[in-house]
Amino acid sequence: MGAFNVLIAEVLCPDCTKKHDGRIQFKFGNTWQLIYQVGDIIKWGGNDIGNSDLKKVKVYGIIESGLCPYCNNCNIVDEYDILIKDTAGARCSPHPEYSRLCGWEW
Repeated sequence: MGAFNVLIAEVLCPDCTKKHDGRIQFKFGNTWQLIYQVGDIIKWGGNDIGNSDLKKVKVYGIIESGLCPYCNNCNIVDEYDILIKDTAGARCSPHPEYSRLCGWEW
């Protein structure tokens, strides 16, 4: 796999319903294994993927580990939509396909 960035975002375990910080890989902005928190400004000016002029972007993300640190079950959703507004990471939610399958509302 090529270079990517990581978004640290709160994820929910469907088994024990506890939340924890998950590491979600994505490719947008200067993709050089940069680490972001929700709300951080996306950096540009290197190995750029995407367009910095876009006002709203939905970026595909995949979690690094599906293992829950609380119950040790491996059922954490692994695909996410990362919504970026004005080049700031606005929010992160499970991919719509998983939301429908699990009955989650986002």
